[in-house]
Amino acid sequence: MAIWKEDRNKNKRNANNFSNGLNTVNSPFFVDENTVIDGYGFDFEAFPAIQVRGGRTNYGPAGSGRINLLTSYGNKYLVRAAGTSLQYNNSGTTWTNISGAYANVEWAAANFDVNGPALLLLNPTNGGYYWNGSTITAISQMPKGKYMTTDNLRVYVAGKAGEEDYVYYSAFQNALDFTTPENSGVVQYYTASGGNITGLHSFNGAIWVFKSDSFAIIYHTGNSDITYRLVPMSDNIGCVSSKTLAEVGPYLMWLGMDDVYVGAGDAARGVGSMIRRFLKQINPAAVENSFAFSTTRRYYLCIPTGTNVQPNLCLVYDYEYRQWLPHTGNLPTLTWGATLNGVNYAGGTTGQVYKMNDGTTDSGQPIPWMVQSRPFDEGMKEAEKELYELHLLGMFPAGTTLNVDVSPRDDGTEWYRIDYNPISTSGVTQNKNLIVPLDTVPLCHYYAYKLSGAGPAVVEEVQRYSRILPVMH
Repeated sequence: MAIWKEDRNKNKRNANNFSNGLNTVNSPFFVDENTVIDGYGFDFEAFPAIQVRGGRTNYGPAGSGRINLLTSYGNKYLVRAAGTSLQYNNSGTTWTNISGAYANVEWAAANFDVNGPALLLLNPTNGGYYWNGSTITAISQMPKGKYMTTDNLRVYVAGKAGEEDYVYYSAFQNALDFTTPENSGVVQYYTASGGNITGLHSFNGAIWVFKSDSFAIIYHTGNSDITYRLVPMSDNIGCVSSKTLAEVGPYLMWLGMDDVYVGAGDAARGVGSMIRRFLKQINPAAVENSFAFSTTRRYYLCIPTGTNVQPNLCLVYDYEYRQWLPHTGNLPTLTWGATLNGVNYAGGTTGQVYKMNDGTTDSGQPIPWMVQSRPFDEGMKEAEKELYELHLLGMFPAGTTLNVDVSPRDDGTEWYRIDYNPISTSGVTQNKNLIVPLDTVPLCHYYAYKLSGAGPAVVEEVQRYSRILPVMH
């Protein structure tokens, strides 16, 4: 290694955090220093610091087949379709059968009043039912559709075979009547490009109707016996999976063909640009299997990437911060998400339902995490530099593992593991001081670092010490 005169060396100290969230649309060289370039395993609980996400715990025993529905009966029970069975659970331990055997297909569900609170259930093979918490009853007049929603006036059904662009609505406040003239009825959602309806959702007093490339809103005229009015809203914003429709505070969010959208009033805007790389990785043959769950301020989008058929990746958006973080990179073949009383749940192909963002492990296993920085040039792109010290400000409790890797490249193909003896773990914020051996990471014009591990952790800031070498020519 060349030895430079001290007065020609230039030592630099800089620091960064990850308060600008995830950005995969811009070149890593052209994003803010406080940006997450790649990673998994984080949520917004400690933001602008990033904290390892909550875990998941088993919610009762597994069912006898794939979770084809996960929904709630009011605020009392969680209800699931597992294979050919319908079941409910209000204790977290025991799933109780709802009588009957049903097709092993996906369901739609919505709450309504049928002589008291009732959960309406629908699939395109068996048709419609309502369950009042004890008894399930068939609704013979309900069309055998794929999608269903309700407002305080009527029930709406779409996706009936042979009439995939029609929306049927029930008689006024009567979920059992879909045939009475001038009370119940049907509206067609015709578009020049054609296509089937892909989702229905009741939101802000109107019924939002989606195709994969467009959406419309059904407005009520104010009189219960007058035909509803369908108004097209966009010919380039659609929804590719009804299971991604979720309310987040005052907004409706969903996954479109190439973006994630936020809707309010009668308009929508895209918010998915920062996760563009992940959206481009979605398996197009399995995009309908994408699903989401939500809280009052966060939207958790689960997507199948690469060759995966079921969602394997989850990304979280916080509408107050207007930023994304990589939430989970190891989903256990989940198929459906739901929220009951502010608690998130998800179920999968094994029939198991999980309480999400619960605890500090994934069913007893430490939560894996990783965060990657942008490439740093320390203000002198043309000069070679030596990274010789890192200080990690954060919380790394006992039992948490931590790895640090440094790369002289921006494409993530060459990483050097930094061996060090960290200070003792602690439940409070601390500094972990790392000496970067000069014979480990080669001289480079820029460098990136990657922190990874398993178990609870909070990363507040990373301080970097480097030596800028003279530019020779």
